[in-house]
Amino acid sequence: MNCLTKYYVLPCLTMLVAQVAVVSTFAADPNENRGEFSASDYKFARAAACGGMLEVNLGHMAVDHSQNSAVQQFGQHMVTDHGKAGQDLQQIASRKGATLPAELMGKHQRKWIVCRNYPGRNLTRLIWP
Repeated sequence: MNCLTKYYVLPCLTMLVAQVAVVSTFAADPNENRGEFSASDYKFARAAACGGMLEVNLGHMAVDHSQNSAVQQFGQHMVTDHGKAGQDLQQIASRKGATLPAELMGKHQRKWIVCRNYPGRNLTRLIWP
């Protein structure tokens, strides 16, 4: 792993993931099923579920399209860890009688559309225009 990747690319990818994972405000869905969750807990769980799905998608993109093995490894780590966290969150929601989104919503959906349609799928250029 060269210095540019180690000290510049990986930290910036990490920051992008952290920014995307920040809890966002969603408009209330009249069909939402929050089960036994409080309104604030459900809002958090829903945002975490969408953020995790986006991170898994970005991880797949890094694995599939990066030429850099360190970025591919980081992407696979995102897929594995955030996929597992999403499954765990879904199990908790099910036990509470709540339904979490099955697809991206709000800012997470908009970010994914930008990333997947970016020319060459070069995530580095998304971070440093």
